[in-house]
Amino acid sequence: AILQSRDRLQGITDNMFEGLCVLNKQHRLTFVNPATERMLGYARSELLNKHLHDVLFHEDRSACVAVGGDCAICMEIESGKAYRSDEHILLTKERRAFPVSITISPLIDKRGEWQGSIVVFQDITEHKRAEEALKKSEEFNRVIIETMNEGLATFDSESKFTYVNSAFCRLFNLPREA
Repeated sequence: AILQSRDRLQGITDNMFEGLCVLNKQHRLTFVNPATERMLGYARSELLNKHLHDVLFHEDRSACVAVGGDCAICMEIESGKAYRSDEHILLTKERRAFPVSITISPLIDKRGEWQGSIVVFQDITEHKRAEEALKKSEEFNRVIIETMNEGLATFDSESKFTYVNSAFCRLFNLPREA
């Protein structure tokens, strides 16, 4: 039964699309799944015992490495709280950076004591590209709408203005309200 349970768990972690890591109390990698190896470009043996900040870049990294774990992320996970962010960068073996959605959850033993952390991450490069393309498209459309000579207004279901362009304000001699 124990071997079946172990094999089942191994099958789950081996077939995950997301990267999965387990950290010890010193924030060093003690387990990585194949997706982690693939995304980071390291062999499992190269990743084991690396510090979280050897692969996770964030602004507090120098403080964390210098002080031995006092960055915002480390303090959060050491307090037993889960940490979640879409604003972090992972570094591959070749030092290529890519954005990730990351969740770090406490690993609590049967006695209720913190033993480390479970890290799950997903590459969100395409999501970030789509977000940036949408921003550019919105800005492009805003410039067109604001510089056209025709007045444009949109209304909500109660016939209240939701948007007016500059030409609309000029045509009807109305002030532009924020």
